[in-house]
Amino acid sequence: MSSHTQISAYQEVPLESFGVSADQCRRAVQWVDVDGQVRSGNRAVAAVCRSAGGAWWLIGVVSDFPGVRLIATGVYQL
Repeated sequence: MSSHTQISAYQEVPLESFGVSADQCRRAVQWVDVDGQVRSGNRAVAAVCRSAGGAWWLIGVVSDFPGVRLIATGVYQL
């Protein structure tokens, strides 16, 4: 993970300052970039992978390709 990556339980952060709700956090993993862009569910997982670097970076990039993303969305929702 990048040294700038911070993982926190949603109950421990001021969600409104990140532009997400508790309900969104209960439904799916949330990722907030340093620029404030929010990603949810499988797109958040892809962002975590990219942040991890190495082979994980590649997995994160590929899983966010449009065709692959469609499949990843279905798998995430299982």
